[in-house]
Amino acid sequence: GMTCKANGFVKTPYGRKRNLPEQLSWKAFNSVTQGWAADIIKESAVKASPRYNSASRDAGIEIVAQVHDENLFHMPSENARDPKIIRMLADCMENPSVPVRIPLRVSAAVSSKNWKEANKDYGGSIGAHSGSAITPSR
Repeated sequence: GMTCKANGFVKTPYGRKRNLPEQLSWKAFNSVTQGWAADIIKESAVKASPRYNSASRDAGIEIVAQVHDENLFHMPSENARDPKIIRMLADCMENPSVPVRIPLRVSAAVSSKNWKEANKDYGGSIGAHSGSAITPSR
């Protein structure tokens, strides 16, 4: 609100800036909130990436896609059902580098079919393609 009107922009807690002219300053709160959520999901994908995470690399994990607040992974089926691997992926999402006041909790789903089938099997909230999907709990 006021900061946006004075500066002409808002920043997420990660420092990402969005320019908002004064006539759009009413969008400031939503921009920060949704931008912060986007920053968290992007950071979690980097933290889970086999490029930067040796546990993901050793487990044969590939990031397939991000869909809104979900990270979709492909991995060997025996690893997709391993609680330690699922916990490691969940930890990447639940522990952002910029702390939040409320706990972030995620759920996981596994399907050997496709993302649509995983969504159907798990009530439409989460899904995966031949592996595992991690998404915030609803």
